[in-house]
Amino acid sequence: MEECDVTELEALRLFLNSEPIERPKLSLLPFLMRALVVVLPNFPQINATFDDEAGLVHRHAAVHIGVATQTRTA
Repeated sequence: MEECDVTELEALRLFLNSEPIERPKLSLLPFLMRALVVVLPNFPQINATFDDEAGLVHRHAAVHIGVATQTRTA
């Protein structure tokens, strides 16, 4: 487990959410996703998959991030 100071990030998020622009409120998730996209190319061992059958590590040049969401039906 790692800890980091997100005081400035939280201040930015609150500032952006206080603007009078009509858009969904921002959570920390889009900021974390952007940080991953920026940093993963510098750490190719993290942006990889292991092929059990071949015994090989495949490093990926592209960074793809997906987010699962749940919606409620009435």
